[in-house]
Amino acid sequence: MKPRSPLADEIEQAFATMPAQLQAAARFVIDNPEDVALLSMREQAKRAGVPPATMIRLAQRLDYAGYDEIRAVHAESVRRQSTGVASRAKEQIAGHRAKGQAGIAVKFVESAARHVDALGSASSLPALVAAAKRIASARRIYVVGLRPSYAVAFHLSHLLELIGLDVRMLEGPGGTGIDRLAGAGDADVLVGISVHPYTRETLRLAEITRELGCYQVAITDSVVSPLAKNANVAVIVGIESPSFFHSMTSSVAAVEALAALAAAECGEHALRALEVRDQHFKELELFLMPRPKRRLQRVEKVRQRKRAPERSS
Repeated sequence: MKPRSPLADEIEQAFATMPAQLQAAARFVIDNPEDVALLSMREQAKRAGVPPATMIRLAQRLDYAGYDEIRAVHAESVRRQSTGVASRAKEQIAGHRAKGQAGIAVKFVESAARHVDALGSASSLPALVAAAKRIASARRIYVVGLRPSYAVAFHLSHLLELIGLDVRMLEGPGGTGIDRLAGAGDADVLVGISVHPYTRETLRLAEITRELGCYQVAITDSVVSPLAKNANVAVIVGIESPSFFHSMTSSVAAVEALAALAAAECGEHALRALEVRDQHFKELELFLMPRPKRRLQRVEKVRQRKRAPERSS
């Protein structure tokens, strides 16, 4: 799982006051702690999209004499956690074994798997649980995600509707999606989904709903992203891939985890909603094959596991 940068707190506090190039360098450091430990400063600057001198200025801004000190701090952190080096070694072995097109596929799948694995880390789970609790208890959930994040937003909306929650996607023909915010307030939740380079309209809708009093859940790729900045809770997902595009795999995993947790929170309400939906689908003959009963059984099992600690306390 992805470790947290030992300088994360310092960078987060200073990030808003940094000029654009320093922000790019700081973002690389906070999002790629293993690379900071293992790669040369020039390679890090290249990946961050800044001149090498910017990395030195970042170090000085954080009260270090030079960038080598930042690398040393991260190297010590990686040595303590050890998982980063081990995962890199496994990746190199797999790369030697698989060549050509198969090698590309192996790298991509391994990268996506690391991002999903990070969602289960001790640092990520509290955000998922907190977001799910608020979603389950909300009067209404607004969801916005555009461009690559649209499919993720649609998937979350669909899953939450299945368990009987009042969900509204902030999209519509002719720019009418914003009309759905009529009556929005502090009993509602906005789930905003956006990753680098961030869609302006998503950020605008997040700001509008924040001003209306909606609780803000961000699904984004960095603790210093503009969407995370004003969120009540931020679920951080990995997006880097070996190819030319950002991976949305961990974003999908995050919304599926949120839906599963919300279903457990809703309990009987979710079970009844699923039963009604299943009967509706059956009457309309929407699907070729009947839906298995086990999905209702799974919700019930999760609900019982959730209630077990309450009964024993």
